[in-house]
Amino acid sequence: MSAAVAAAPALKSESRGRTRITSRALQRVVAAVAGEALGVDAKHVDADLTDHEGVMDLQVQAPITVPSIARIREDARALERVGGSVLDRAAAAESTIRDRVRDLTGYDIRRVTLRITDIDINTGSRVR
Repeated sequence: MSAAVAAAPALKSESRGRTRITSRALQRVVAAVAGEALGVDAKHVDADLTDHEGVMDLQVQAPITVPSIARIREDARALERVGGSVLDRAAAAESTIRDRVRDLTGYDIRRVTLRITDIDINTGSRVR
């Protein structure tokens, strides 16, 4: 993050004082949101934040969980149930990350760049 500490956007109400959120806290929020959106543990997510006068750019690197090919062959709807192809899910995750981070932190998110670093193949069997 370009600033050591980022200030939360000013509220229009009569507030007294200022709330500061450290860059590390923001990174942890982004990692948790991205991990949830991609089906992976937040500890496997790297997030870099760039502050442009209160407008944030997020660069997220993370693996993504996908069903095994055997599971897709055995159940044609398995891919649909997890949200589609890796590209479809990555696009949906970018949108989810942008919206949830904005809602949780109050920051305006200008851009989310998502880099899928690995594939975590879920070989778990279906519940019958």
